[in-house]
Amino acid sequence: MQTKGQMLTTEFIFGTTIFCLLLVMTLISFNDTNNLINTKIENKKNFDFAFNASDFLVLNSGIPNNWQDLNINSIYQIGLAKSNNELDKNKLLKFIDLNSQYSLVKDKLGLSQYDLYISFVNGQSSNTLYEFGINPTNNSAVTIITRYATLDSNIIKINLKVWK
Repeated sequence: MQTKGQMLTTEFIFGTTIFCLLLVMTLISFNDTNNLINTKIENKKNFDFAFNASDFLVLNSGIPNNWQDLNINSIYQIGLAKSNNELDKNKLLKFIDLNSQYSLVKDKLGLSQYDLYISFVNGQSSNTLYEFGINPTNNSAVTIITRYATLDSNIIKINLKVWK
């Protein structure tokens, strides 16, 4: 009996099983890599939105400049600065008062698709002076931006948190 050129059924099954296992491992690896890349892209996007909002709050006085005296619908963009990194207390207090119009304020900050929490903390005592927004839940993927500014010649730490 000649066995040349013939393949045993067990060898075929073994080879097919190995091929299928390698294929499944490759697909799982590809899926994990794809999920990791998507997560990194989403985190970068969240960071960019949060940073831009914090930048505008700390470095700009808002558009229009006297937005704190206007109705929320007349405001184009909210800024808290008297000058670079120096906050205007009147604008800050008006901003905190706008917490009741949370959704509209998020829109004005360019964060309509995110939830938002901002705390203004005394730089020396670490006491929270003012808060705006909703505290994130423990299971939220939160992006945190920390900025420093002055308010009435005191250093304050501004923590801006955004999440979906």
